[in-house]
Amino acid sequence: MTAEGKISLASPLANPMSGPDDFTVEVALLSRRIVLEASSDSSIGGHFIVLHTPDVIQTIRGVQIKGFGQQGNLGRYPIHFHMCDNVDGSVVSHNVILNSNQRCLVVHG
Repeated sequence: MTAEGKISLASPLANPMSGPDDFTVEVALLSRRIVLEASSDSSIGGHFIVLHTPDVIQTIRGVQIKGFGQQGNLGRYPIHFHMCDNVDGSVVSHNVILNSNQRCLVVHG
């Protein structure tokens, strides 16, 4: 293994693995350059809220969110579009939500 975490094979695998069609694996890179992380010494996570922005296109892309959401607190979700009315054209993609304390993404109103 290299310092960058890469593994190189000197030769092809002697016995490549294959399985039935219903045996699939999803692989994804979970690291992101932009990281929002709640304090690790608190049981109450942060929350990312888009609040009352009708007809404004929002883009949340490529963000890693750790420890967000507040279990038991209504409206405190890792990503929350709150009473935004029309959010046509908004994009939430390529994000990673880890160790969520409350749901993941909520859009209402």
